[in-house]
Amino acid sequence: MTGTIWILCLVNNHSNFTDVLFHLDHPDGPGNYVALVGTVGTTYTGPFNDGIPEPAMQYAGFTDYSSTADRAAGATHMLVVKIQMNMGGSTNDGCELWVDPPLNAGEFGLGFPIYSYGYADAFGAEFSGVGISFNKASALNHAKPRLDDIRISNGPNGFAEIISGLSPAPTRFTSAAVTDAVIHLEISDLTPGATNHLTRAGTLFDETWMTSWTFVASGLVTNWSEPAGNTVFYRVETER
Repeated sequence: MTGTIWILCLVNNHSNFTDVLFHLDHPDGPGNYVALVGTVGTTYTGPFNDGIPEPAMQYAGFTDYSSTADRAAGATHMLVVKIQMNMGGSTNDGCELWVDPPLNAGEFGLGFPIYSYGYADAFGAEFSGVGISFNKASALNHAKPRLDDIRISNGPNGFAEIISGLSPAPTRFTSAAVTDAVIHLEISDLTPGATNHLTRAGTLFDETWMTSWTFVASGLVTNWSEPAGNTVFYRVETER
């Protein structure tokens, strides 16, 4: 593949003990990947100082772990990559990474990438493909990480093609449980960057619903809990 290449995939580390690596220009370019890496007992523990997965990039053999943008383990996150082959007629290839960017304002609405490089012929004459690998801390039985919904396009409308059908899906509750007098809710199909309001009422017919939590989504899924009381109804609304 040549030209501008857009890549999107969904990643869930499931725990702080796992790494998810998405290799670029595989198998020809083993020195390039984007990743969400765990920070406890894994191959990439060294550069980090806390226990929450964070994004990383390897470009032309150089690995950058400098971002401290924590991404919650157990939640699904969206990786968006832009590759520009032979920028400006040179042999240098550009590579940029976003994690959980807003998608509702086009390419320019993505904001600044977490990582951006373009000083080397990282991918050769043509971009060959992608590969996947996972790491986890040895001798530990943790939930397996996942990588899903891989989309790649080098078409003239590549960005629009990779996000087609992703949003806006209705925000919804995907699980609810009560343990030790605390109610736990999982909220899914969030739009990263969008503001959401979790409201509650004593009956479905109440004219006034009270706001329990207002939050800006950082991923596609989040969790929330509060002490359980009498019968309560919840709903979630997303500003679009």
